[in-house]
Amino acid sequence: FVAQDRQTGQVSQKVTYEELRNKLSKQDINHIETLTSAMESYQMQWNAAFKQKAMASGMDIGRMDAQLKYLAEEISKVLLRILDFIQRLGFWLDDHYGAAHDMARDYLKQQPA
Repeated sequence: FVAQDRQTGQVSQKVTYEELRNKLSKQDINHIETLTSAMESYQMQWNAAFKQKAMASGMDIGRMDAQLKYLAEEISKVLLRILDFIQRLGFWLDDHYGAAHDMARDYLKQQPA
């Protein structure tokens, strides 16, 4: 993670995950780890569904598409929660994470509520 001054944009520090863990409360660490675990679970489900779709036929393909869409939405929601939480803690994320943040938000905007 990269910490920047919000007014000037000047980088004040770069923080590794271990350094971040050392600066957070146990409650904050637990929250981030819970969200990360949920996202990893959704990712494993998405991977399995994607494999199944490759072997599916007929109406099963539509069912798999719906499942993949649902899982992509859930992954996007959790990713946004993680990134937003880290930013609320005062860490400004570098461009790599900013792009992921924007992609997830754009994806969710395209989905009907």
